[in-house]
Amino acid sequence: MEARKIEGYWQKVLSNASLVKENIGTDDEGLLKAIENISVVDEEGTDNFTIVFDFADNEFITNKQLTKKFYIKKDAPTRADATKIEWKGKNLCVKEVKKKQKNKKTGQQRVVTKTVDAKSFFNFFRTIEECEDVNPLEATE
Repeated sequence: MEARKIEGYWQKVLSNASLVKENIGTDDEGLLKAIENISVVDEEGTDNFTIVFDFADNEFITNKQLTKKFYIKKDAPTRADATKIEWKGKNLCVKEVKKKQKNKKTGQQRVVTKTVDAKSFFNFFRTIEECEDVNPLEATE
């Protein structure tokens, strides 16, 4: 008997996980559906481990696999290295915000466009430099 694939399985699992769902952005669904497998690889002789996400071909990223390696000391993560996401088009982790600015002297208005972090599960794949308390879902670049 051959195992069958459940379409969108990992997207459903992650969307219903209480610790994860609050970090999923509105544009994440399509890429989450492309996740084919999630696994953990333990590093022999240490407490370090890597979480591996395997992806089907999709319209969002060229990566077939994204990883995040956690370095553990005294039962706590101290650093995490992640695969750089190679976006095909729109980067789901950032958004553009437009703000109107008024010149106080001339009264003229202009629109300034600024790139800011967007709510996205894929912010998980940011490298975290040395730190004491690491929450993998709140990492910074």
